Order: sequence, then C-alpha cells, then structure tokens
Amino acid sequence: MLFNLLHKDRVFDGDATTTPRAVQVDGVGGVPANETAVMVNTEVFAPSAAGYVRVTPAGQDPGVATQEFTRGQTISNLVAVQLVNGKIQVKVSAGSARILMDIAGYYTTLP
Repeated sequence: MLFNLLHKDRVFDGDATTTPRAVQVDGVGGVPANETAVMVNTEVFAPSAAGYVRVTPAGQDPGVATQEFTRGQTISNLVAVQLVNGKIQVKVSAGSARILMDIAGYYTTLP
C-alpha cells in the first residue's frame, strides 16, 4: 500500500444522527476512483448531547468510537477508514451534531 498526502479537502459538511449516514469519498476531494482507504479529519460541531462519533466503512458498524465529546463541545480527530464502494459512513451515539470531514490523504494499492 502507498499513502498519498492531500491538502485537506472537504468532502462532507452536514448533520449526523444515530442513523448511519453514507459519505461518498471516492472521486471527491482529490481522492481518485477505486482507492482502498482514506485518512479523514472529522470535526464534531455543537453536538446536542454527550456521546461519541463513529466513522466507519460504509455499511459496517464496528464498536469503535472515533472521538468522544460532551454536549456542545467542538472536537476533531484524524482516523484511517477503509472505503466500501467508495464510501465511508458517520453517525453519533446520541442526539445530533454538525460534522465536517476533510480528507488528509488516501491509500492506494501498489501495482
């Protein structure tokens, strides 16, 4: 695998709830089509309740918290996430929050 660094390109700015929300990454924000994983900085802004955010491969819900937060706290974390059909997903454990996602780089398979 080879890691390719990008200037932080925003791929998502929207609301997240306890229902997983798919985010298209492949072909967006400088990530070429058919890559295997991305490094994504995920910022949680003004959550309505204390909890955690999960950023996972699309369609999967492993029990791993990307970042914990308190009600109203703005916080971010950088995480590596595998792509599934060019997508990742985001959700919060309670309430809702505005989520900002910036791609820092992507992984590609060596030829």
